[in-house]
Amino acid sequence: MKDQTKTYNFNLSANAHAAPYPCLVEDLRATDIHTTRELTKILIEQYTNQTQPLKKWRKVPHFRIPWTDTTSKVPVTRQSALLRFDWLVEHITKHRGVNHSLLGLGPPELCRWNWMDAHLTYWGHYAPCNQEPGSLSVALPLALGASFPVVPAIDREGFATSSLQIHLQHGLLKARNRVILESPSFVPQVIDRERGEHAQIMMSGTPPLAALIEFVSLCVSVVDITLMQAYYAGFYAPVETGLSFHKEVMGPATGRRVADKLKWVRALSGKELGASVEIDAFNQLKSIRNHLSHFDPPCLAVSIDDVAGWLSKTSILAWLLIKIRLCLGVPVSGPLIQMAMLPPVVAVPRDPAHQRHPPSDGAGYVSSTWKGDHPHRGRDPLRIPESLVDELKLLCTRTSGALGRDYTINEIVEVVLTERISQFKSLNAAEFAHQLEDVVRDMNKSDK
Repeated sequence: MKDQTKTYNFNLSANAHAAPYPCLVEDLRATDIHTTRELTKILIEQYTNQTQPLKKWRKVPHFRIPWTDTTSKVPVTRQSALLRFDWLVEHITKHRGVNHSLLGLGPPELCRWNWMDAHLTYWGHYAPCNQEPGSLSVALPLALGASFPVVPAIDREGFATSSLQIHLQHGLLKARNRVILESPSFVPQVIDRERGEHAQIMMSGTPPLAALIEFVSLCVSVVDITLMQAYYAGFYAPVETGLSFHKEVMGPATGRRVADKLKWVRALSGKELGASVEIDAFNQLKSIRNHLSHFDPPCLAVSIDDVAGWLSKTSILAWLLIKIRLCLGVPVSGPLIQMAMLPPVVAVPRDPAHQRHPPSDGAGYVSSTWKGDHPHRGRDPLRIPESLVDELKLLCTRTSGALGRDYTINEIVEVVLTERISQFKSLNAAEFAHQLEDVVRDMNKSDK
């Protein structure tokens, strides 16, 4: 193909990948011994409830871990196989996670009470009552304190679950794997060997967006639900969870950015999260999720290099979740260890013989995003500044106390606006403009 000044090499060598072309693969050679040792230390300490430096754990010759099997009708105390620290490191490296059955252990998330992962999941059938109109209803209370006001229930075919944590973690792993398996659909597969070239330009077809959208959505959802569970655990079950909930520090649960929610971890636990690298990776995935949810701008360009980079952030995301749990005193689950041990994903060139130039700034995913600030960004004309919201809340409390019933902020706003508008309507245009200037001047002074 030619333009006015350049020619491009569309010919394929004999080493070019034929269909199906696996353009994304896991680099199974990649291992990180330091990360694996840290995961092993976390795992041993949450099973044994003992803490000591990594060097000391490595010097312990042999040990067994006692644990309580709660899956049987009567809880039974069992013991693990004979273990050593370095053996566990090798096990986690080999299995890219924890095969707890081989170790003679229960699932890591069940090694002690775990309000975050504790769940009952029920798939129901419809069972009508023989004596009166109605059917069998099964309720699944959450492990967030007896006063938590929401109890999922089901009274016919369907399912209900009291915690989505493990489901989302498994779902994320499956979605990531699905993107890799479906990656051949990201690129043309047809090769014409007689002409020595492949169909590189296609004007039709449907790209495999579903798995990619599912993956980035779950990346954000699993962090969001972790933080929301922590908020409610601190509010409804501070004694059971050991978390400290201070309303003036935590603020409301709704209408918050994830960046604000991440601050809840320190507020609840008193421990510094220390996850700047992990938060940066999460923010990148969240930005992509926002684009793939709203498609603003309404277009998309994705290279295999882009997708490989996104999938490779899964292990970094896992460490964000692990660090949050360590602060909150929650056990690390088996799927999270598996996520943390995932190898990086690499983009495979169609033809290794072609020289691979660096991607340009005007191509790939960045080309389908807004450059700099959104050109149509603006402020909602009905949005109330935070300073006024605080004043309205105070006025709401005073009014409720004086009149003996609870008032909402909406009611207070309606009363104040109605009264103020009636006053302004009585003014002529010159008087109104003069008063408006005074108000704006006072507001500017208060802002400074």
